[in-house]
Amino acid sequence: MLNIAEVRGKFILEIDKLLSEFNPEVAEEARKEMDVPVTEMTEDEWYNYNNLTNYIEKVSPEARRVLGKKVIRAASEKFDGLADMFEKPVDLLKFAVEKETTDDFRKENHFKQELLDSGDDFIKTRLDTLGMPTYYEGIYQGILELFRIIKTNVTTIIEEEDDERQICTMEIKWQ
Repeated sequence: MLNIAEVRGKFILEIDKLLSEFNPEVAEEARKEMDVPVTEMTEDEWYNYNNLTNYIEKVSPEARRVLGKKVIRAASEKFDGLADMFEKPVDLLKFAVEKETTDDFRKENHFKQELLDSGDDFIKTRLDTLGMPTYYEGIYQGILELFRIIKTNVTTIIEEEDDERQICTMEIKWQ
């Protein structure tokens, strides 16, 4: 049995906006598959997570990585000085991993992201990438770019996968 996940509208709206600028044809195609028209969505309402994946699944893995980076960039603009609130990049990454996601994402039998290890120049985490690991890699790389770090290496290992989840170990290193 597939458990339906839900996400706040702000994520769908942000991806729609970014993809409309980046690849308007794909955005238009994805909008046709929505269960609620994008024009009727609000940032704070809950929507089926498939509305978000309708966009992300239509682009290449590399484009998913770019979207992940752009989502972080857009979020940091809304929270001016986000990187300044943390002394080191690893502190912001740990905050992102350990932050409770139920304010923005909910799913029955939700897999809670785990921090496995960290140091001044790396972090290792275990998470459910929902079949889109490069999107999540882009999110982590986007966080590092807030600190002007662009030389990164991400290693993702899929540990288990079924219709409901894709559990991965992800190690992000930077210089």
